[in-house]
Amino acid sequence: MCPLCKGRFGAEGELVEHLLSAHVSKVPGVRVGGKTGTAQTDVSRKNYAWFTGFADDPKVAICVFIEDDAALDDLSGGAVAGPVFKSVLEAMR
Repeated sequence: MCPLCKGRFGAEGELVEHLLSAHVSKVPGVRVGGKTGTAQTDVSRKNYAWFTGFADDPKVAICVFIEDDAALDDLSGGAVAGPVFKSVLEAMR
């Protein structure tokens, strides 16, 4: 657990909401949860990035996977795939 979070949360969901409060995937008024990921497959290729998340309104799970985006220098799950998750979720509302 994050040292800043330790001992601060009692009710179910409070920790998830705290961790996502400044996260790029947070959508106002919607409880969301998710996990970012970044993987390197070969030193000559760009990273793969993903974000898999869920929401309660609408009840949905979304997985975003981005491969070999030559236009981006920082290809990571939090920087690239998280905002795509947020955009898709907002479009569904």
